[in-house]
Amino acid sequence: MAESLVRSSSGPSLSALMCNYNHAGLVARAIDAIMTQSRPPDELIVLDDASTDDSLEVIERCASRHPAIRVLRHVRNAGVIASVNELLAEAQGDYVFTASADDYILPGFFEQAMQMAERYPQAGVLAGECFVIDPAGVRLATQQHAPWSGSQFVDPVRFLHEYLYATLDVPSHSFVSAIIHRRSALAAVGGFAPELGFWTDTFTFRVLARRHGLCYVDQPCACWTAAPDSFSHRTLRDPAGHLEVLAALVRQMTSPAHSEDFPSDYVSRWSERYRSDIVHAACRQFDARFAALNADLWPRGPGGGPLGPVVGHLLWRLGNLHEALLRAATKRALQRYPRHPPHG
Repeated sequence: MAESLVRSSSGPSLSALMCNYNHAGLVARAIDAIMTQSRPPDELIVLDDASTDDSLEVIERCASRHPAIRVLRHVRNAGVIASVNELLAEAQGDYVFTASADDYILPGFFEQAMQMAERYPQAGVLAGECFVIDPAGVRLATQQHAPWSGSQFVDPVRFLHEYLYATLDVPSHSFVSAIIHRRSALAAVGGFAPELGFWTDTFTFRVLARRHGLCYVDQPCACWTAAPDSFSHRTLRDPAGHLEVLAALVRQMTSPAHSEDFPSDYVSRWSERYRSDIVHAACRQFDARFAALNADLWPRGPGGGPLGPVVGHLLWRLGNLHEALLRAATKRALQRYPRHPPHG
């Protein structure tokens, strides 16, 4: 049952939502980063999705220190997208921030974003830049492909031309962990679509920015953890599954519900580039595994040992089989949407 918001400031209210599964070692960091913001959320709802570690104990200890935290628990694991949509139904704030338990936000993000929300109430989303870190917290990169200089409101037409078309060379770019949604706008599109997998939050962000505009916060706002066992990385390691996500995205973009959000020429160019990136990444993965296997089998070079030529031939056949399987997976995915959507 929903409880009254613990208002932390005047102006529009903010709900922070967090889904956790087996992140006992990181969830306290994520919660503390939210609750120590200079403009804290009016509520933080944490849903533990049937963790098998001691996450729930860690979360409850955090909640005991902050009256704005509410804790929910699943008896059975429901998955991240279903859990986030459940949290959306519980939220009461005018704006919602969906947090990952293994990521964390940086000081000042909520204050800057909510000040912009008050100035530009028409905006559907608020977003800023992210640092990419490894599971140990070491900074790897900055997700900085936004073309704007200075915090500003970007209207839907500018977003189309200055962001969507301008980032075609990085078709998978996302603001990931630094996105706040206007709750009414998010509810109007039905929340997050499960069939889009790890892309669902990025797709929804792009839809809301195309319909209502974006408040861009020109500062690092969050740290996103590039973990090999994360929801997104599991798909990235599976080329066939990644192509299925791409097919689902194109079906959505070309559907009557979203055809005005994404022009057909954009969808065609974006999907061609993204498909090419997926296939090339899969080939690089195989090449790396092939090289490692080569090194294990032939530590002294390809001529080392009497079985060298035989094993070499088998590896060559394996490479051909991988390429054939990848082509078949690509063909199956392409059959799910037109290679060149009709121009409208």
